[in-house]
Parts: sequence; C-alpha cells; structure tokens
Amino acid sequence: MLRLPQLKRLDLKYLDLSDNPITEISGEDFSEVSALKELKLNNLWIKEVPDYTFALLHGLTSLQLERNKNLTTFSELAFGQEVLDDADDFVLENLSVRGSSLSTLSEKLEVPFGQLIHLDLQGNLWKCDCNLKWIQKLQISEKESNHLRCYTPHLLHNSKLMELSEKYLVCQINKHYVGATIGVVSGCVLLTIMAAWIFLFVPKNPGKFIFVKDVNMSTAGYSALPVHMSLKDAS
Repeated sequence: MLRLPQLKRLDLKYLDLSDNPITEISGEDFSEVSALKELKLNNLWIKEVPDYTFALLHGLTSLQLERNKNLTTFSELAFGQEVLDDADDFVLENLSVRGSSLSTLSEKLEVPFGQLIHLDLQGNLWKCDCNLKWIQKLQISEKESNHLRCYTPHLLHNSKLMELSEKYLVCQINKHYVGATIGVVSGCVLLTIMAAWIFLFVPKNPGKFIFVKDVNMSTAGYSALPVHMSLKDAS
C-alpha cells in the first residue's frame, strides 16, 4: 500500500502525481498545498475519492482523475459539505474522471457540478438508472458526452446517457423485498379471515355434555346429554 507523500508547499500552484502506484488519497495529503490551482491524479491505483479529499483546495480550478481503473467510488463530500448547498465559492472549472470505473454518482453533487465549465464523465461503467437522471440536467458539451454511455443494464448497454428518455432511467424494485412484503401481507390477510370466521361461525357458549349409561341397550353404551338436563329426566 502506497499513500500520497505529505506535501508542504504553500505556494505550489500545479501538481501532477499521475502514473504512480498510489493506492489512497485523503484531505490530509493536500492540507499543506492549499494554493493549488491545477491537480492531476491520473492512472493511480486508488479505489475511492473519500470525504473531504479536496475540501481544503479552495483555489483549485482544474482537477483530473483520468484512467483510474480501480476507482469505483466518488464521495458526495469529496469537495466538502458547504458546496452541496451553495456553490458560489466553488471555483473549480474543469473536472475529468474519464476512463475510470465509476458506475454512479450522488445526486447531491448536482449543485457544484452545475458550476463547472468542462465536465468529462466519459468511459466509465455507468449504471443507467434513476440515480443518474440528474446528470442529464447538466450542461455537458457534445464533445464531452459523446462517449458518456451506459454500461448496465444490458438493454441500455452503449446507449448515450444524455440522449436517453427519462422513462428508461428507472430503478428496479428489489425482488426479495417485494416477495417478503407480499408474504407478510398475505399472512396478515389470512389471519384476519380466520379470526372473522371464528367470530361469526363458532358458538360463543357451546353446550356441555355428560355421558349417562343407557340401560336399555344390550351392550354397554353411553349417551351424551346436555349438562343442564337433570339425571332424573334422563332416566
């Protein structure tokens, strides 16, 4: 495992760490280079861009995260919490994650991403469902969206995301969840029917019986008599 070395250059404006076997990055790595304007992190071994990675880079205008084949997660808090609600101080203009392995992005990034001049999301493994509808609202040029295509589901493979009708961007309901829900509902209905049947058709106070020997029969036998009858009547 190779982490990004601690950088301490408060006046550094340009940094290119591409093509290194770096496996992790974090906000601490850039805490001493807050003056950065351009950062390139291409072709690394990182799997995620975690929370607050770039939150301290208030002057960053260009960010490249291209060809990171292991990169599957881009945190909605990568630029901090504040920019999700108000992007007035968000100065980033160019962002590229081209050629990585992202399949989805949080809709909460719509506000800061909407401020970008250039956004390149092409060449990723996008899962085209309801979670990516918001990307269609962004102003992405044709040059930067021609290869912004679906990887899954199978029926939409290689379709252009920006040209897809909204009716295709749907999320499938979890079949196991649906089956469990149907089972619970069916069980409740069955119990309700059984309770109603018992209430309507089973006598509230069923008669009680005692058994009295029938002396008129040649063989031993007993007759059932209601308990409210006297034994004298029975004889």
